Amino acid sequence: VLPRLFGCKTAWHLWDKLHTHFYSIVRVKKQQFHDDLRNIFLNNSSISDYLFCIQTIIDSLSSIVEHVSESDHVDIVLNGLPDEFELLVTFVSGKFESLSIDEVATLLLAHETQIARKKTLASSIALINLAEGAKPNFSPNSGQQDSHPQVYVAQGSGSLLHSGTNYNNYNGG
Repeated sequence: VLPRLFGCKTAWHLWDKLHTHFYSIVRVKKQQFHDDLRNIFLNNSSISDYLFCIQTIIDSLSSIVEHVSESDHVDIVLNGLPDEFELLVTFVSGKFESLSIDEVATLLLAHETQIARKKTLASSIALINLAEGAKPNFSPNSGQQDSHPQVYVAQGSGSLLHSGTNYNNYNGG
């Protein structure tokens, strides 16, 4: 900063140079914060971390006298969510009365819990079915063990994909 102030003859000229210098820095920072808000996505972080990161950037904008409205704040949060939050985004966006950021945060945290519970259940089902499918199947009709285990793999939507079907004992009926 000091080299920029050399050659100033009056206090007004000094203050004008300082103002111009710091105004340009603030303008660049403001643009950087807005870019950060446009490019923030949930990815693999938790909803709490995601919301905290957005709030930190908004607080930084507020510190340079750039206000972000609550509806813009909600839009920023919703725009960075992945497809598994699509129904919630549609619900919040379609409401006639806009929700506060606290209400949206509560909905997102509840939805994140639901998604985690379903993923845990689906992986448990897949492991149980995989373990059961690895046991040899005994065919009472032939008195032999079936060498083709039955495997069920849970898919993301909660449905089960069946593979390794034994057609050896199929009598067509």
